[in-house]
Amino acid sequence: MKHTLFLSVIIGTIFFVSCKKDVTDLQTEKPEIIDKTKSFLKDVKSDTLSEYYISGEFDGHKIYCSSTFASTFPYHDTVFNALYVNNNIDLDNIHLIRENNEMSVMIAIYFDKAKIFTRQFPYNLPRANLDICEAAQMELINMKKLGTAGQGSPNDDFSFWGHTNSLIKVQVTSFVDNIMEGTFEGTLTTKTGSTIIAKNGKFRIKIIIVNTGNG
Repeated sequence: MKHTLFLSVIIGTIFFVSCKKDVTDLQTEKPEIIDKTKSFLKDVKSDTLSEYYISGEFDGHKIYCSSTFASTFPYHDTVFNALYVNNNIDLDNIHLIRENNEMSVMIAIYFDKAKIFTRQFPYNLPRANLDICEAAQMELINMKKLGTAGQGSPNDDFSFWGHTNSLIKVQVTSFVDNIMEGTFEGTLTTKTGSTIIAKNGKFRIKIIIVNTGNG
C-alpha cells in the first residue's frame, strides 16, 4: 500500500510538472507577426510570357513583369531601358526596368560602371577586384503605395532595395545585339526594415545606347 501510494505521488508530481511546463511554454510563445508591408506580393498579377522581361520569386511569390509602363511604350528598347554614357564625366549606367501590365509592381536593375562592351561572360557582381563604383542595385516597388511617402525617406515602406555590395548577386550571362540576359538573387529591404527574399530571378532586356555628352 505504501509503495502504491508513493508511486502515485511520484507519477502525479511528474504529470503536474509536465503540465506546468506546457502551460508556461504556451504563455511565453510569441504570436507570429505578419508584415503587412509585404502583403501586396500575393495580389500581384503577372504578365503573360514575353520576349523581354524581369521575373523572380519574391518571398515565394512568382512575379513576371514584361510591360513598359503598362505597355504605354510598345517598343521595349526605350530610354527607360538604356545604357547611359558620357565619356566627359565617366558616366556609365544601365537601367533595366519592367512593370506588370496592371501597374501594381515594378522591378528594376541598375548597373554602375559595368563597361558591358568590354566584359567576358558570365559577368558576376559582386566579383574580386571591382572597379571604382562598379556595382548593381535592385529595386522592387509596390506601385500602389508609391507617393505615400518620399521614396528613400525613413517612412518609405514600399521600395525594397538590394545592392551587390552586400545582399544581392547579379550575373549577366550574355550581351548580344544590345540584349542583356542574366540572373539575380538576394535580399531586398525597405527603409522601415521589411525584407523580401528574391530567388530564381531572371531578366532579358533590350537596351538602347544614350550618349549624354559630346564625345
